[in-house]
Amino acid sequence: MPLASEGEKTVPNPIYNKSSDTIDKQLQEVTKSDIGGIIVEEHIVSDDPYNSYGDSDDEDEPEDDSDRDDFPEQIHILEEIIDHCPPRTERNLFWNWTQAGSEAIQICPQGSSGFARWSCGENGEWEPSTSPNLGDCQSLWLNRMEERLGRQGDKKDPQTISQIALELSGSTETRPLYGGDFLIAAKISQTLAHRTRQELYVMQSQEDKETAVAVLLQSVMKATSNLLDLSRNAEWRDLDYKQRSLAATSLMLALEDNAILLAETVNNEKRLTEITNNIISSVRIMRARGASSQTFPEADTMISENGNSKVTVPNQALLSNSVNGAIRLVFFFYDNLEEILSYDKQHFVNSKVVGVVLSKGRYLDLQEDSAVKFTLKHLDSSNDVQNPACAVWNYSERRWTVDNTCRLLDTNSTHTSCSCKKLANYAIVSERSAEFT
Repeated sequence: MPLASEGEKTVPNPIYNKSSDTIDKQLQEVTKSDIGGIIVEEHIVSDDPYNSYGDSDDEDEPEDDSDRDDFPEQIHILEEIIDHCPPRTERNLFWNWTQAGSEAIQICPQGSSGFARWSCGENGEWEPSTSPNLGDCQSLWLNRMEERLGRQGDKKDPQTISQIALELSGSTETRPLYGGDFLIAAKISQTLAHRTRQELYVMQSQEDKETAVAVLLQSVMKATSNLLDLSRNAEWRDLDYKQRSLAATSLMLALEDNAILLAETVNNEKRLTEITNNIISSVRIMRARGASSQTFPEADTMISENGNSKVTVPNQALLSNSVNGAIRLVFFFYDNLEEILSYDKQHFVNSKVVGVVLSKGRYLDLQEDSAVKFTLKHLDSSNDVQNPACAVWNYSERRWTVDNTCRLLDTNSTHTSCSCKKLANYAIVSERSAEFT
């Protein structure tokens, strides 16, 4: 150990000097606390670095204050730990000192299972700086709900189904959620539709059937809307693009299952519109004979900030996909889904997402003369946004497809119009100039 100059007090670094030799023990009193695998030492430096315990050969001699420096009688020093990310509390978890270039892993917050992660960059800064990754965390209450639904099995209890659906819609609004919850919620929603479809066979009253399925759709739609809410952005950011795409696709498919179930249950002409904070749906049942083209959203359900956005399914497409002389059609208008399904800041969804599905099937091909036409408002009209394109969401590949399925009809600074030969979910995708990203 190098000698300290006169007036200096030398304190070993707690990371790089963990020597236990007798000289260091005589020089300082060390208190150690082991937190998260890292030992942090608190050094109490006495006035005389060579006599920290006051063991003088001449204890009766009066103390000479002339050699004292200006330090306090005792100084508590927590040595700086270099090449480490400093402690932080984020997402209800305490993250201790973590060595640069490594990943901190700990158990997910109370009430959830799995492991939370946060990487410490080579520069000693947390990456990302805003929040750790809780994408592997799953809420225990959702797991219990899934188990309840599974235990029901062959039991024919419509009240249990409706109760679970109501709990799902309420809990997704008020309870904490994590990135791993979206897939579980989607699975529960799909199972609810499957169980309800089975129970319809034993119901005698047509009115009871329609009521049960309508209540189910309302609950599932509200739950999905809660999951898409802006307040859940942190949970969605826990997932990478591939994970987000899978979770979002599962949620859309589950919602479509429940909506189609309602369309197939109703046996007379009806138009049922449901509005939540982040989703608008319109279930339409009509006779094929004399059917006219269908446009969505209708003026009275249009969200003001998305003015002039609409999708039209021509009557030729409806007639060619009718079943037993009836047309069962469902429209969806999603809010905040564009952020979830954007690849990155340079390649992004620049409109709301609007969807069309028929009871005959999903992702149906259409002829050119029966192509769906839609106009969507741009969310970003700034000068750095360029190359608008008509996109269709591919369920199997879980990505936006831009090909000859759709063609661009017209575009300006605020809107883009397209024609697509497929019934699907649509959006406008754009690019941002590299100099602005």
